[in-house]
Amino acid sequence: METPSRPYPPALLWVDEENKVVSFHEEAGFHVLSFPTRDAMFHFVFEKGADGFRIQ
Repeated sequence: METPSRPYPPALLWVDEENKVVSFHEEAGFHVLSFPTRDAMFHFVFEKGADGFRIQ
């Protein structure tokens, strides 16, 4: 039996490159990034964390 697909909200992150911050919540002054999958988003988060970004 085929599993029905469920719509998921877009995988979004807000990034402040100047202050090296990645946020899972909308923040004033941050730019938003949209990812095709949650896996792609978390890959980006882990990469930024390894580069010294704070994650909030």
